[in-house]
Formats: sequence, structure tokens, C-alpha cells
Amino acid sequence: MQTIEKPSPYEQSTSNDCERLQLHFYYCGLIAAMIVVFLISDRWTGQANFTAYLSNAATMTSLLLGVVAIFYSFISNDGMSRSLGSIHMVTDEVRQVRSDIKGFAQQINTSTETATENNKLNRPGN
Repeated sequence: MQTIEKPSPYEQSTSNDCERLQLHFYYCGLIAAMIVVFLISDRWTGQANFTAYLSNAATMTSLLLGVVAIFYSFISNDGMSRSLGSIHMVTDEVRQVRSDIKGFAQQINTSTETATENNKLNRPGN
């Protein structure tokens, strides 16, 4: 008989503490990011060239995201080429099974025709 060990109360509290701490850091990071955005926008909106700075920042962000997308597409396409290879193997296997099924169907047709002829020959009136 197997016994199922329950986690000790210490292990449960440690797990809950880690989850709570992770959530706490997430909220602190979010609040810190919001404060930084507020301070930057408060200090920079008074500048005469704020729209030019904002336009440059948006352009740089767009370029950075474009580079990230290009790298992601390379990584994603590498996995796709592997899956296309496996799809090719599956296609070959399906073709083989199709030819096997076709052979079995021909055997069944031949067997049915032979059984029909045997039934005709074995009728009491013949």
C-alpha cells in the first residue's frame, strides 16, 4: 500500500511566501515604471523640442522592435523547417498506407466476386 505524503506546513508556507514575494516585486516594478514615465513626461514636456524627442524615441523603438521581429522570425522559421520535414515523412507514410488500403480493397473485391461465383455454383437448383 502506497502512502501519499502531504507537504509539510513549512513547505506550503514557503511556496506561498515565494508566490507572494514574486507578486510583490511585480507590483513594485510596475509602480516604479509608472513613476519613471510620469517623471520623464513631467520634466520633458516643458522642453521646446519635446515632440522632436518623442518622434526620435518612437522611431528608435520601432527600429528595435523590427530587429526583434526579424530575429524572432529566424528562430520561428528554423522550427518550421523541421516540422515541414516531419510533415514530408508523414505524407510518405500516408501514401504507403493508401497503397496498402488500395491493395486490400482489390483483394476484398476479388474475394467477393469469388464468393458470389461459389454461391451460384452451390445453389440447390444448379
